[in-house]
Amino acid sequence: MRTRTLKTWFSHCLLTVAIPLIAQAGPPFGGSVEGVWTRAESPYLVDSTISIERGDSLIIEAGVLVQFNAPITFYVYGTLLALGSEGDSVCFWSDDTVPWNGIQFYEATHCSLSYISIRRPLQGLRFDKSQAIIEHSTINAEFIGVLADSSDNLLLVNSNIEVNGPAPIGVKMIYASMFMANDSVIVNSNPDANPAMGLEITKSNPEIRYCVVDVMADIFGYGIRANEVSIKSTIHYNLIRTVSKSFAYGGHFTKFSAWFVNNTVVVQSDLFHGGCCLFLQRYCEPWIENCILYGDGSSYGIQSADSHPVVLFSDIYHHDLLFAGVTPGLGCISDDPQFENSVAQNYHLLPASPCIDAGDPNMSPDPDLSVRDMGCYFYDQTVGVEPPPPALPRNHRLIEAFPNPFNAATRIAVTLPVGQEGELRIYDLHGRLLETLFAGFLPAGSSRHIWDASRYCSGIYWVVLDSPQHYQTVKVCLVR
Repeated sequence: MRTRTLKTWFSHCLLTVAIPLIAQAGPPFGGSVEGVWTRAESPYLVDSTISIERGDSLIIEAGVLVQFNAPITFYVYGTLLALGSEGDSVCFWSDDTVPWNGIQFYEATHCSLSYISIRRPLQGLRFDKSQAIIEHSTINAEFIGVLADSSDNLLLVNSNIEVNGPAPIGVKMIYASMFMANDSVIVNSNPDANPAMGLEITKSNPEIRYCVVDVMADIFGYGIRANEVSIKSTIHYNLIRTVSKSFAYGGHFTKFSAWFVNNTVVVQSDLFHGGCCLFLQRYCEPWIENCILYGDGSSYGIQSADSHPVVLFSDIYHHDLLFAGVTPGLGCISDDPQFENSVAQNYHLLPASPCIDAGDPNMSPDPDLSVRDMGCYFYDQTVGVEPPPPALPRNHRLIEAFPNPFNAATRIAVTLPVGQEGELRIYDLHGRLLETLFAGFLPAGSSRHIWDASRYCSGIYWVVLDSPQHYQTVKVCLVR
C-alpha cells in the first residue's frame, strides 16, 4: 500500500486546473447540457441548476474548469464522462463564499470520472441507483464526500476525500453493493467535529482494500460505523486511525454485521476513557485475522455485547482492557507491535516486531514468500539478503492490454517486481465477474495472458489484477 501526502496531492490538483482561469470565460448558463466541453471554451460558469437528461451524454475534456456561482446542483440522469489526465484534471469548484451542492447521479449509467477535482460542495458526489467509476480524483466537501444510495456498481480507486464540516462523513453507503475503495485516502480533518465518520455503511456489501481512513473528532469519532453489513463484506490491508477527546472507535459494528477483516491496522486514541478499537453490538459475527489493534492505554481493544466474533492471529496492544465479552482465538498476542514511528503515523514494522511471520500460516504468504505478517504493511525480509527490486514509479502500470480496442482477443501483460500469488479477473461494466483468467503464482518480471472474448458482446470491460501487494485495473474495449 503506497503512502501519499494529502497536501502534496491537493496542491498538485490545484496547479493542474489553474491554466483555464487564464482563458476568457463565456457567459454564465444553466439548464440541460450535453455534447462536449472543451478546454478551449473553459472556464464554464454556471449560475443555475444544470442537468444531463436521460439518453443524453456530456464529455468534459482534460483541463476544463467548471465554476458554480450559486448554491446549485449538477444533476446527472444520463451519462457523464469527465476525463482528466494526470497533469490536467477536470475541476468543479466554487469560490470561498458560495458553496454548491455537488454532482448528483440518479439512475445514471456508464459514468466515468477520471482525474477530477471537486472543491467546496456541501456534498461531493451522490449516486442513487447509478453506475460509475471514480479514479485518481480528489473531493474536498463540507458534509459528505461520497454518498452511495441503492447503487450496485460503483468503483472508487486511487482517490482522496477530505471532509471538513461540523458532522463530516467521508463515504456513506445505504443499500450499496460492490462499492470498492482501493488504495484510496479518506480523511475527516475537523478536530471539533461531533460526530465524525470515515465510512458510514448501512445494509451494504462493500469491499474495502488498501485504504487509509483517518478520522479526527471532538467526541464520537468513528473510522468505520456499520449496521447490518452482509457476510460478503471485506476489509483487507487497510489503516484505520481514529482520534478524539472521547469515544473514539476504530470500528463500530452493530446488528448482524458480519465482516471479514484481514491484515488491517486499527489505531484508536481518545483523551478520556470511552472508546475502543473495535466495538461489536447486537449479534455481529465478524472474522478478524492478521490484524493489529493499537490503543492509547486508556481504552478497550475489542468490546462485544451480544456478539460472537472470531479473532485469530492478531495483536491487541496497549489497552486498559484487551477484551470485553470476547475470547481471543489461536495465534493472538498482546505485545508491542514495534511500529517504525507511530507518532509520525508510520505503521510499518521494525525488524524486531513480534508481528512479523506471526499471521495465519495457512493463508497465502507475503510477497517475499514468508509467512504472512500481522498488519497492513508487510516487512520485506529479502532486503539485505539480496538486492531489493527497483522502486516502481508512482504511476507505474503493472497491467496493460494490447491491442486495445480489440476484436475477439487481447493480450494482457503483467509486470511485477516480486513474484507472488495473484489473480486476473474479467468484469463487465456493471461490476459482474465474467471469468477468472488466471489464478496462481505470478512470477517476477513480465508474464502474458490471452483473453479470448469471442463469446462476449461489444462494450467496455475491466481486467483486474489482484494480489496481496497490488490491486490494479485496466479498461479494455471490445469492438466486434
